[in-house]
Amino acid sequence: MRIFHPDVDWRRVVTHIPHGVFSVVMICEGWRGIAIAIVHAYWFIRYEENEDKHTGDQAWKDKLGAIIGLVGAALVWRVLF
Repeated sequence: MRIFHPDVDWRRVVTHIPHGVFSVVMICEGWRGIAIAIVHAYWFIRYEENEDKHTGDQAWKDKLGAIIGLVGAALVWRVLF
């Protein structure tokens, strides 16, 4: 039984993890950081959708990397602080 989708390019996923980590760091900085994280997430998603529309490169892989980074950083932050 496969746990992961066979079409996932893990190098692409890993390169987008910092986007999620950045969002968690900004959220932990206070209200200005929350605003920056929201704007960053909005423009990241818009950019990926636009890129997918023009190149057809399956932007869900990039979004998956950002989500993994977001969840992973949030868990680490929660455990440490």
